[in-house]
Amino acid sequence: MFKKIIELYPEALLLQEQPTFENTYHWFTSLTNREWLGIPKSALTDKELTLLKTLFSYYEPTGRDSYSQSWFNFLFLTGEIPSGKDVRYRVIQFHCSGNQWERQDIETALLNFFQTETTLFWENESRGIIVEMESEGFLKEDDFHSISETLESDFYIKTTFYIGKFLSRTNELKRVFRLDRSFYDSCLERLSNRERIFTFEKTFPSLVTKQLSNDLKEAIALQLLSGLKDDEELLTTVKVFIENNLNVTLTAKKLYIHRNTLQYRLDKVSEKTGINFKEFTSAFTMYFACLYHNQD
Repeated sequence: MFKKIIELYPEALLLQEQPTFENTYHWFTSLTNREWLGIPKSALTDKELTLLKTLFSYYEPTGRDSYSQSWFNFLFLTGEIPSGKDVRYRVIQFHCSGNQWERQDIETALLNFFQTETTLFWENESRGIIVEMESEGFLKEDDFHSISETLESDFYIKTTFYIGKFLSRTNELKRVFRLDRSFYDSCLERLSNRERIFTFEKTFPSLVTKQLSNDLKEAIALQLLSGLKDDEELLTTVKVFIENNLNVTLTAKKLYIHRNTLQYRLDKVSEKTGINFKEFTSAFTMYFACLYHNQD
C-alpha cells in the first residue's frame, strides 16, 4: 500500500529504518512490513493527513522535554547517552488501542503507578516508551497486569507492555532495546485478547518456533499434533497449563473449569500423544507444539 501511495505523492520517501529527519515530513509506519513512509507536509491537506492517520501509525516527534528528547535520540537515532544517576535503567514499551482517548490522561495515569524516577515519551500516536530508573520500588510484572486492567476499566483502552531488563546507561542498553522493539512488533502482530504483558522470556519460545526447520515442523505435526489439531479446546488447555507452571488449581481458575475437567483433558492429551507432563522436556516440547499450531 505504501508503494501505491508514493505514486500519488512523487516527493514521498520510503525507508526501511527509522527516519532521522523529521521537520518537513509527515511520517507513517506499518507494523506489518516495518517500513517508513515520509510525505512532505506541504503536499498533504488536513483531510488527507487525517485519512492516513487512520490507516497507519503516525510518527509524531513533538511534545517532549529536553531530557525525554535525549532518550529518544539515544534509543531511536544516533544521540549521545543521556545523563543520569549511576544506576541501571530499563526501557518499557507500551501500546494503546481502543476508542478516543487523551494522551495527557494516559500519561498522568501511567506515571502515577511508578514510585521510581521515570521518563515517558511517545513514539507515535499509539506507542510509547517509559524509561525507569532501578530502585527498591520498581514495578513487578503483576503490577503491569493491574495497570493494564485499570486503564481498560477507566479509559476503555487496551494496553500492552513489553518490559525490558535493567541495564547500565551504555550502548548495550540501546542494542537490547532495538532487539526488544522488533520482538514487540512480532507480539503486536499476533496479539490475542488474553495477552497483555510481554518480556523476552515470554516471547522467546514463540520467536524460536518461527525459526523451526521443516523437518522439526513435520515431526511436531506427525508426532504431537496429528490427533489434536482439530481439538482447539485441548490445545488451549495444554498451553495454559504449561504457562501456569503445571499448576492444576491456577489453570482451572484461568480456564473457568473444574479441576476434574482439567485433569480429564490432560489425561486425554497424554493418551493421544504419549506426553508425560511431569517430565520437563516433554512439557517443554509440547509447549512448542502448541505455539507452532497457533502460528500455523
